Amino acid sequence: MAGTDGPGGTGAHSSQHAQDRASLAVLRAKHRDYCSARVFRIIQRMSPDEMFVFVKDLVRDSGEPGELSYDEMVRLATTRIYAEEELPSFEDWVEQYRDNPEHFEAVLLDLWRSEERRQPPSR
Repeated sequence: MAGTDGPGGTGAHSSQHAQDRASLAVLRAKHRDYCSARVFRIIQRMSPDEMFVFVKDLVRDSGEPGELSYDEMVRLATTRIYAEEELPSFEDWVEQYRDNPEHFEAVLLDLWRSEERRQPPSR
């Protein structure tokens, strides 16, 4: 029967499913962007001296031997901030986002747009 969804999934149901998957991927990207923005703003508010002391304490507490590279220090600081910040789970964030998308859109760094560009155009 033409226009029905069978195993090949060529009908309207398949198209809606693809759009739902694309929307979910964009929401996940926006959630990552939101969490990244929160961490970035914490780091941005730190003075160089505060950042040095913060990372120095993290290195001491981590027990990692020797000197760490700059990238390793940033990774360590970011991981700690993520762990200490009360960032919403994806499910909680989506619920809040759907209630007030403007609030969240205002704080995003637009990193999520790379995910949006990877999605096929909607029909």
